[in-house]
Amino acid sequence: MYKRQILNYTGGVSMEALAQELDGVIEGYEDYQRKLGLCEELPNIAPLNIDDYLHDYEEYVQVISLCILLQRGDLLPRVALLQDRAGYRAEDTLIEDLLKPYLPDRADLDEWYHPMYSPLIWAIYSQDPDEPRDLLVEYCNQWYQSFEHASWYDSHLDMDEGGYYVGYWAFEAAAVAYLYGLDDSAVKHMVFPRDLLDYARRFTPPPIPQQAAQD
Repeated sequence: MYKRQILNYTGGVSMEALAQELDGVIEGYEDYQRKLGLCEELPNIAPLNIDDYLHDYEEYVQVISLCILLQRGDLLPRVALLQDRAGYRAEDTLIEDLLKPYLPDRADLDEWYHPMYSPLIWAIYSQDPDEPRDLLVEYCNQWYQSFEHASWYDSHLDMDEGGYYVGYWAFEAAAVAYLYGLDDSAVKHMVFPRDLLDYARRFTPPPIPQQAAQD
């Protein structure tokens, strides 16, 4: 369901339809988590191994980001629970900073699993008014190459042979720009989902908790 959602976005499905489809995406993760828990005899097992595998982490923050950008914050408690109950709560700055405008008592911390996300995180906390713009550019420019070991990397080259290319999108960059009011005017990279960000900006983002705003 997750890959179908990305394919539908790539194919130009309307934002309203994509927002409705997110229910099925989250239900799919919940069903997988239940079945995986039965198989492994670990009822609280996480569906995604976000600390060990970069592509699993990216999938998780992309699902969170799609909920944010498509105005489906109502789904975020369920999304967070999938990983929180396996011990992933309060372990990663970016995840917490995406969730904290919507969910109470998310953590403030200064550590994260994967260094490729550093420019995006620094963009949130920079005190220089011009630096976040450059950091967004840096993040998007290095995004694709960072996944050279992912199974979907270069999948666009196999389209004539039954490949499974669904699109390459840094949804989390747009979600951060939306939530934290960052200047994205210099971002020109194709992985930046500008139309999705433009759609989100039709709506007022939820306020960032005061503690986070001061950090």
